[in-house]
Amino acid sequence: MKNEAVDLTEHEGLRAALDQKETALRLVSSQIPLISWATDAALKFTSSTGSGLPLVDLEEGQVVGTTLPDFLGDDETSLEPVAASRRALEGETVSFEIEWAGHCFTALVGPRYNKDGAIIGTTGVAVDQTRQLDLESQVRMLTEELARLRRAIREGSTITMPDTSSESEPISVNVLEIEPDNYVVKRSGEEISLTPIEFRLLVELAKNPNKVLSRPILLERVWGYDFMGGAAVVNMAIRRLREKVELDASEPSLIQTVRGVGYRLVDD
Repeated sequence: MKNEAVDLTEHEGLRAALDQKETALRLVSSQIPLISWATDAALKFTSSTGSGLPLVDLEEGQVVGTTLPDFLGDDETSLEPVAASRRALEGETVSFEIEWAGHCFTALVGPRYNKDGAIIGTTGVAVDQTRQLDLESQVRMLTEELARLRRAIREGSTITMPDTSSESEPISVNVLEIEPDNYVVKRSGEEISLTPIEFRLLVELAKNPNKVLSRPILLERVWGYDFMGGAAVVNMAIRRLREKVELDASEPSLIQTVRGVGYRLVDD
């Protein structure tokens, strides 16, 4: 039997390069709030790791053995990631956004192969974009206000705070009283502190009581048409808003979700 020569030098070089890349990946992963995972062909988790897990109250490997649909539950937030994972089982690499536990993630999922090239599951990674999106929103608002101030100084005129409503009079919806000119919100007479984005979002909903506003419409009207975020940004802002205006954010009675469409503010 003829022995085939093996280039050990080349083999060792490849191993060293692999170790180097794995070390670099671990270093980056420890500094960026991300979550990586793998599933089998039945979308059952086989691994989960990453520095982003504690942000959503999870531990490494905690979801192993659970299927992706069971983990996400029967909720509108589960539709896109499950659909993306099923497409990955067919050989596609798919990106999507998801809001989970108050955090906004940008995710990428693709097929996982065995040594023979057959698809045996999926592998994915999700990066927490929450802080970046919040900062982008703040920068955008500050930039707009600075532009208005500079224009007023240049023209020698005076300015007022932007009106977030088509009316200067207070808006009454259900138990909420909103004063757009003064940036004041009260629930049953008690004042509530909101961020500028939360306030603008509530005003937009209050201007259209009982009317369903889609996520794209809210993105355009509250964040601006050129904002780079997606539907998950709206979901996250709605969740934070509910925590402040609802008696029980887990069972909202004021801001209702219309599955597959958007949100509405209920006015009795």
